[in-house]
Amino acid sequence: MNHSWLEDLKFRENNARYRETGHTCETPSEYVIRKMDLIRLIIKEAPDSWSSLLQPKFCKTIVQFQNAVKYHKSTLLAMTPPPTNPVTPYPNENFQTQ
Repeated sequence: MNHSWLEDLKFRENNARYRETGHTCETPSEYVIRKMDLIRLIIKEAPDSWSSLLQPKFCKTIVQFQNAVKYHKSTLLAMTPPPTNPVTPYPNENFQTQ
């Protein structure tokens, strides 16, 4: 699971529509299950430290989970380390900047 995979998953979740191409015969229940499965995969990518505060296993709906995130927003922000910028090596080790 890399950044590209996660971005693709977020895109698919945000754009998942009822009876879209590839799912033209789905029932309303099948759509909700498919959408929830996509959301669960995204939730798994949240920092591990958040789970003790949010307790997603006790959220019965995505709305309950979303409300928990909103309620604990400032604490979650404080728990999250700042993003790091990984150093990208030059493709050719003989390359030098001037």
